[in-house]
Amino acid sequence: MFHQPLRPHNLIVYVVVCVLLGGAAACYTAPALKSDRALSLWKDIGSQTEHATAPTPGTAAFSLDTAITQALKSNPDLRRLRARIPLGEAKINLAGQWPNPEFRLSEVALDDLVEGEPTMEFALRFRMKAPGTIRAKEHAEELSLQQLLARITRLEHQVRVEVRRLFKRVAIVDLDIAEVVLEIQVRQSHVELVKKRLDAGVSVEVDLALAVLPHAQSLDEKEALLLKRGVVEDRLRSLLGVVVLPPIGGASSLDVNESLPELQPPGALVEKALRNRPELREAALRVGRSRANASLAKRLQWPWPEFAQINYELRHPLEPTRFGFAVGLNIPVFDWSSNRLNIHLADVALKRIEEDNLIRQVEREVQSARARVVSLGKRLRSLRTHLLPAATQGAQAVQRALDAGTLDPLRATIVEGRRIRAKRAYLKVLAAYYDAAFDLEMALGPSP
Repeated sequence: MFHQPLRPHNLIVYVVVCVLLGGAAACYTAPALKSDRALSLWKDIGSQTEHATAPTPGTAAFSLDTAITQALKSNPDLRRLRARIPLGEAKINLAGQWPNPEFRLSEVALDDLVEGEPTMEFALRFRMKAPGTIRAKEHAEELSLQQLLARITRLEHQVRVEVRRLFKRVAIVDLDIAEVVLEIQVRQSHVELVKKRLDAGVSVEVDLALAVLPHAQSLDEKEALLLKRGVVEDRLRSLLGVVVLPPIGGASSLDVNESLPELQPPGALVEKALRNRPELREAALRVGRSRANASLAKRLQWPWPEFAQINYELRHPLEPTRFGFAVGLNIPVFDWSSNRLNIHLADVALKRIEEDNLIRQVEREVQSARARVVSLGKRLRSLRTHLLPAATQGAQAVQRALDAGTLDPLRATIVEGRRIRAKRAYLKVLAAYYDAAFDLEMALGPSP
């Protein structure tokens, strides 16, 4: 095999190339990640959050409006989505940008360069894009950004409704706790009366056992309600993005006898949801983006210049007319079968089916939530008309009999316990009604 001797200037060029490549690899120094990075960040975030949200002595209860404002500002999911807005805007600008021109240096003859008669070619190459392809990519990114904004709108609506739901739950739980505390007192009075009768010999131990068990159950129900309130507060902390939750308004913010609103007909509510739900806008934007991608694939089926190039050949002796022109034509031999286009057309059809399914799902959600609100509203009205007045009248009759001395105190505690049970049953139905009402509000979407 013939070996060309390594000349000194070739060796110099080889060394220079190696140095340049080595420098390009070594010019970036990867920053070291500390093993306790997460711990340090956690401490910083925790100190800032506690400083911002720690309640001070004498602070008024955390109002609903303040909580909603805090949640919209600090909710972790909303912060994450909003942080993606600049990214989407940058992608739009990048999609609408033409490719950078390329400077090319070729046909360099080192021997001629050393001998003083250089031979090389300079070229400036411009990448060409098929008509409409840049705009199609830019439009697809614009639709992606609009889809992100629609998602933010949907999440903001969900956060508002969820904060209001949790505040209502806290108020109802506080009322329920107050009733349980009163029931504990009644049960304790019952136990003490039975003990006195047992000591007097007019009662038996079975009566005491039957009195002690409901008292113990009431104590357990109080603990269960306190745990339930803690769960609601944990959910509020998560929505608000805080570590320390200030005191929130409870039973004082709830009118248990407020009038129930009249609902619009089902058809009107469904139409309202179809106009307002951000999910439907997201689905439409997904269809639009798939169509933009299909349009892009369709344009790539046809031949189009890949690049245009202006070049100049530097050769001894120099001549100013050694300019040249080159064009690279992209011939889509394998794209003529429409495989790429068929994929995007199938994706368009899929997104249309998903949009239709979402429309039907929204209709079902509105119909179901409205039906539950109607049925629970009827039950609430029935309880207000029959159960609560009967319980109140019974308690008043018991009190009058006690004042007159014509009623056994033991029977009075039993009647009072039943009144409390009736009130707690009403609160349970009231909580279910508000949950259904908030589900309906969630299904209708944010108001324009």
